[in-house]
Amino acid sequence: MFKRLLESQSAVSLLLTQSGMDETVGHFGSEQWSAVEAAYDVLAPCFEATAELPREKMATASKVIPITNMPLSIYSDMAKESGLKGELASNLLHHLVKRITHVKGSKVLACATLLDPRLKNTCFRQLEKKTSAIMELKKELQQLENTSTPAYQETVDALPKKSESSLWDSFDKEVQNLVSHKKSPESAVQTLNSFFEIKLEDRKTDALQWWVQEGANKSLSLAQLATKYLSIPATSVPSERVFSAAGEIISGRRNRLGDTTANIMLTSMHSNLKRK
Repeated sequence: MFKRLLESQSAVSLLLTQSGMDETVGHFGSEQWSAVEAAYDVLAPCFEATAELPREKMATASKVIPITNMPLSIYSDMAKESGLKGELASNLLHHLVKRITHVKGSKVLACATLLDPRLKNTCFRQLEKKTSAIMELKKELQQLENTSTPAYQETVDALPKKSESSLWDSFDKEVQNLVSHKKSPESAVQTLNSFFEIKLEDRKTDALQWWVQEGANKSLSLAQLATKYLSIPATSVPSERVFSAAGEIISGRRNRLGDTTANIMLTSMHSNLKRK
């Protein structure tokens, strides 16, 4: 609204002057236009952040931390300015910090951000928060890697203790060394550090698809963790869209649709919209 008002400043000023509306709504001079411009500048980052998440077809939880951190940084700088703009930014910053405090302490959001190939460990404002999140992720990665140890041990136990033929002795030793190999705690650290050293992907990249097509070749365990965290939607917008679409299908005139038919129609509608 403020943007359209500023774009039509000349026309609005002319209309107020010629129609005599200045006497009704009060004088709207340069001071008032400056206030509108200040309000627009302050609210613009919030508008962009609000529009950013629903804009993607599947915005993952990994974008919540950077999307909330960026306006905070912008408003911290704005609050240092004098005048109405600085005052508005300061007040808005105060309320935002109170409302999004829970985001900073969320382990799920932190792990999702770390595993996003577009973001990784670059979006944390506080060093201790980043360090804590990385330690939690390394611990979970190590636990995941260790779950395969029993299967390896069963394979080792099933191997013949001594080959009946000396021809197979060297082969049995190689197999024994291969399947009995147990990953050390350092392997989880190295796996995660290697991932962080890879250059950031473009922001338009689909994070989940990247792990399926490329990341899994680098580390299957890390890809499993990434799938777990990046499958979490950032907002309820996708589910709300499904409910809206379902409301259009199951209407008063279609109140006898069965579950299977409604599901097929809903899936078909989603597929057609995706092609467009």
